[in-house]
Amino acid sequence: MPQYAYRAKDDGGRTVTGLMEAPTEDQVDQSLREQGLYIISVETRAQPRAATRKPRASKVGKISRRDLILLSTHLGTLFSAGIPLAPGLKEFADEAPGRGVGLVAQGLLELVEGGTLLSDAMAQYPNVFPDIYVALVKAGEASGQLDAVFSDLVASLEWQQSIISQVRQASLYPLILMSALAGLVTLLFTFVLPRFAGILQKTGAPIPLPTKIVLAIGGFMQANWTYLLVGLVVAIVAFRLWIRTPGGRVAWDYTKLQLPLFGSIFRRVALSRFAHYLETLQRAGVEFVYALTVLERVVGNAYMARALARVREQVIGGMRFTDALRASRQFPPLVIRMVANGELSGDLAGSLGKVSQYYDKEVPDAVRRIFGLMEPIMITVLAVVVLGSILSVFLPIYTVLGKMGGRGR
Repeated sequence: MPQYAYRAKDDGGRTVTGLMEAPTEDQVDQSLREQGLYIISVETRAQPRAATRKPRASKVGKISRRDLILLSTHLGTLFSAGIPLAPGLKEFADEAPGRGVGLVAQGLLELVEGGTLLSDAMAQYPNVFPDIYVALVKAGEASGQLDAVFSDLVASLEWQQSIISQVRQASLYPLILMSALAGLVTLLFTFVLPRFAGILQKTGAPIPLPTKIVLAIGGFMQANWTYLLVGLVVAIVAFRLWIRTPGGRVAWDYTKLQLPLFGSIFRRVALSRFAHYLETLQRAGVEFVYALTVLERVVGNAYMARALARVREQVIGGMRFTDALRASRQFPPLVIRMVANGELSGDLAGSLGKVSQYYDKEVPDAVRRIFGLMEPIMITVLAVVVLGSILSVFLPIYTVLGKMGGRGR
């Protein structure tokens, strides 16, 4: 069946673009009129050609979130202004030659010119366009609201960038302190303390047990630092390989949720992503069960994703969404209460939007509170470690010097 690209206006005068399969242009006109839209132009799209070479997607890795925001903003501008997609993509690709985002735009252009839907073209770039992105674009093509969809996508990407920036900013100083603590402890035990060991042994004075322990640790680290370094590298590599397995990822993400202080941050971030993405999918008109499937891939925590999979299965089985969330025991009363209100009022997207707004403020505040609490704790630990190490070495020396002074008198 032929595929038609159309531009139309609604009763409010807003331009709407989209694609539709229909036997004739008259059928397109009739279908749009039934939706309250009035045609401006209709163009026949060529049917997709069989691929004769590997997709360009295989040559493109990930691109930065800022580049994805830039491309999404450009696409949204095209659809809101009623500019044809192919010339708009070509212009964007020409402005970013050789860059990853430019190669993506060029690849999309080639696929679209060959008759591929924009969402299907994006699906060939899984490293660039996540599942939720492709699902929203597909929903926008079906509804003819691609301009609104790209506006939501840009807002969502900017939200992600804002959260990440705030978390990084709040965690920068504590990470510097932790690095300084680790470096100082390593320096003390591998370089400074072993130098004093010889001095203490020459005095012949009895060495207290705490001093023996400190010197033994320092001597061990100095004698075996290469093995310790290799062991650390092996442990890091083994851990990274383990969390790439399905079971390892679920176990690690569950552990993160149970961590003191930090567990609450990880859970809030997952809940924020859940509310934000489900709201966006609902507003775009994505089918609910499919939306839950997409959420499993983008919630950012494998343990929470497993809980959402059970929720989806229960919803398919006929259980209310609110009851399924409550049965999972992974969602706090606030989320369940707001979802219940949304189901009763028929405005689930609006209720999820309020949950999203709450967590958008709560996550950065929680990060600042927790890292603010960690700063004095780490400074105290740093002081205790340094003072304890110094006292364990110098007290025996002062004892010997005191005895020598007493003999002199």
